Amino acid sequence: MDKDLLRSVDLLKENEEEVRNDAENALLTVCQNILSHPNDKQYREVRLDNPMVTTKLLPALGGIECLFDIGFVETTDCLSLPEEAPLSKLQALQNLLNKSSLPMIAPTVDTALYDLIPSTCTERENRFFCIIVEYFQGVLRYEDPSLQEKAKKVIPIIDLEIATMTRLGQLHKHVKLFQAGSQKGVEKQQDEHDIDDAKDLFLMELLHWFKYKFFTWIDSPKCTACFSECKRQEVVSSNDPRCSRVEIHKCTRCGTRVKFPRYTDPEPLLTLRRGRCGEWSNVFTLFCRTLGYDARVIYDHTDHIWTEVCNGHCPYLNGKYVQRYGPYTKKDGFI
Repeated sequence: MDKDLLRSVDLLKENEEEVRNDAENALLTVCQNILSHPNDKQYREVRLDNPMVTTKLLPALGGIECLFDIGFVETTDCLSLPEEAPLSKLQALQNLLNKSSLPMIAPTVDTALYDLIPSTCTERENRFFCIIVEYFQGVLRYEDPSLQEKAKKVIPIIDLEIATMTRLGQLHKHVKLFQAGSQKGVEKQQDEHDIDDAKDLFLMELLHWFKYKFFTWIDSPKCTACFSECKRQEVVSSNDPRCSRVEIHKCTRCGTRVKFPRYTDPEPLLTLRRGRCGEWSNVFTLFCRTLGYDARVIYDHTDHIWTEVCNGHCPYLNGKYVQRYGPYTKKDGFI
């Protein structure tokens, strides 16, 4: 391990918690973008006037130093990672930051709930009831004020509000065009009351940001040695109380074994930002509850899970849970 990199990561720990978290999240974003798109030049350059640099990395001890230690060099107006720079240093920094950012703190568990499981049920029924209890306790985690504060720090609320107002303005303009009779062949006119509530529009902006900018779908992680495709080999238990299991994937090229922890606690996922339907719905439901939406997790015992949000604004729906958000298929990605 590079001693300079270790020293810079240790420097990060000297910052106040909020400053350190912002810097670590920024560095993780840089590393993840490059490792996911190693041949894309745009991810290898970070402009010096980028808000991520000016507001998150520069104020933190060790922030910019970490970039230099993994191979970035300064040019006229940006920091650039040369093509010949080894990507292994980015992986090393990513691993160091994940270890420092993810303290192994077990979520609170109410063991009394397990006493409600009938003693006369079969072993198969008992396993099913235990799953229900675990999910019941898991969703209560979304109401934790401290966790919601952490969630708010990663959601670009102001940007989403601006996008919502822009979309709402476009819809108002569209309605006025209808009212002015500019749309031929339309028998039924619409009015402004037909426009979805701004809260629903904000939810759609949140979903778009979450799908395309925040969360990464992972079927199988890339090899940490050669960045080739991996294939799942086995599943083992985890010593981390926030993790249900650990998948072991094997590189199809060099044979390296790569661990893929499946976290059931949304807190570490705020940093890792990757997974499959379980992680997806876990974090998105947390975001919805943090922002005041009436949301719930739907668990399908045949191996699927998603988020539903109650639409209480449309009189025809009568407050039913009708908006479904979650991974759909590998081909379609997300809905």
